[in-house]
Amino acid sequence: MHVLNLKTGTREQLTANDEEERAPAWSPDGKRIAYMCRRGPVNAQGLRTFEICVMDLKNHATQLTNNLVFDGAPHWSSDGKKIVFSRMQAAGRQQIWVMDLEKLDPSGFPIATRLTNAPGTQLFATWGTICADNGDDEDAEHEDESGAPGPSSRQ
Repeated sequence: MHVLNLKTGTREQLTANDEEERAPAWSPDGKRIAYMCRRGPVNAQGLRTFEICVMDLKNHATQLTNNLVFDGAPHWSSDGKKIVFSRMQAAGRQQIWVMDLEKLDPSGFPIATRLTNAPGTQLFATWGTICADNGDDEDAEHEDESGAPGPSSRQ
């Protein structure tokens, strides 16, 4: 993975390994990058699965998920405490999940919660404010318990 300085045109290499890495997403404070890393267990096709990893500015990477299915397309909450992502489910369908970086399971991985269970594939979730236009001047905003706007998915 590389970072390009738009002012100077210089490129900095962040990782130097044999892993496939995709879909980098900067944290709101600019101090971390969440991305897809192919370092999970070997699946039925003989490939390592894509997991969600996060890297700090010192290039220290931490794996956040660990399972036999595809995890991808990470996106940070505005407060940097949660990451929404897609996870492969049965029959090749992806659904939207969210992990809380402050709540860890006994193995030390962030606890992830499934958000969607719709037919078909749910991809590319992002955080934003949902406003309901009910015809008056007071639009309703839907936020999660931390006060951060909740994730919405684009199909």
